[in-house]
Amino acid sequence: MYPGKFLAMNADPERVVIMNSLFNMADTYALATLIDYFDNKSEYKRKDDRTGVQLDNITISYKSIAQDTHSAVSYVHQDNESTLKNYVLKNIQKYIIKDPRITILLRQLQKHGAKTFLLTNSSYYYTNGVMKYLIGDSWTSYFDVTFVDAKKPLWFAQGTALRQVDPATGTPKLGIHHGPATKGQVFAGGNSDVLRNMFMAQGKNVMYIGDHLFGDVLKSKKTKGWRTFLVVPELGQEISIWADRHAHFEKLVSLSKEMEELYSQLGVESEISCKPDIQSNLKQIREITQEMDQSYSKMGSLFRSGSRTTFFATQVERFADLYSSSCYNLIYYPQFYFFRAAMTLMPHESTVDHVSRKMQPKVPSLPSQSPNSSNGWTYCHEEDDAPISEEGVIQLADNSKKSE
Repeated sequence: MYPGKFLAMNADPERVVIMNSLFNMADTYALATLIDYFDNKSEYKRKDDRTGVQLDNITISYKSIAQDTHSAVSYVHQDNESTLKNYVLKNIQKYIIKDPRITILLRQLQKHGAKTFLLTNSSYYYTNGVMKYLIGDSWTSYFDVTFVDAKKPLWFAQGTALRQVDPATGTPKLGIHHGPATKGQVFAGGNSDVLRNMFMAQGKNVMYIGDHLFGDVLKSKKTKGWRTFLVVPELGQEISIWADRHAHFEKLVSLSKEMEELYSQLGVESEISCKPDIQSNLKQIREITQEMDQSYSKMGSLFRSGSRTTFFATQVERFADLYSSSCYNLIYYPQFYFFRAAMTLMPHESTVDHVSRKMQPKVPSLPSQSPNSSNGWTYCHEEDDAPISEEGVIQLADNSKKSE
């Protein structure tokens, strides 16, 4: 269906829908199941253009199945007594994991002077039910302010009217709230500017923890410049399988280097007949990639496809300052801890060693220096402990002339 690797989504933007969050798992499973059902139902015949199935004069397109599925999933997530959230509250021990570390983390943050807030698209009715189960009746005391019915990602832009919620009834009060907020208050709607005015904090002074790549991390990072922490529950399984199958990845790297070496031996004037045979390497790469993907699931790894990272992984690297399987991992670090990403080489930097070996330029000999010498040499991007003296420069020049 897709002979190339590039899809012109701008030509038909409604044809491709990106589903890369936990919220989309229900959509994805239901959609795949329904399409498989109609494709294998003997009464239905696939259309020649592969856009759907047909039964007599009735046509069911895959697009309409996708739209109906999305509408159904959105409906059951609405806050009313006949939908999913009410069912979850009635069976809360079955569907929500209670972890005592939640209060430990929140108390640690408050102890060190940090202000905390809860931001959710759910109604007060559902939020109150979940938080009372996780923390207790006094759950609002663990947050300086709580925002429900936030309507993210709109909340990070113009937002909606800010209304104070009456805990007794669970409904917003009439009128728009003005003025400061007292600790533990709950509001419906609002926007990020409200939080900025309440906390007198913005940009990198705010760290936001969320599990939705687009609605939480991407929007808060791009529009507000917040520090972001993405929760990826699948990470535990990913790390376990990666540790077990890391030898496969090393083999992929080895095969790629073999192909690189084959091509690096060719010159500009090489004939087409000199083109190296890499079919064996490509076959092994495909086999190892497939085996690695199957180790995770039928859908493969969330972060990697063979030696390449997935779209999800690219977005995580770009917009998430931190990511982990659980926000509770922050408990094991001091509050002043500074997380810093390891230095990575860009493609042109990683080729420096290869180019230097190919060209082998004549380098002037340097005066011998002991490791403890004050004039010792350092690695790139580091400063020397002491600059080279004028005598040292003259000595370098003399040695250069002698070597010619």
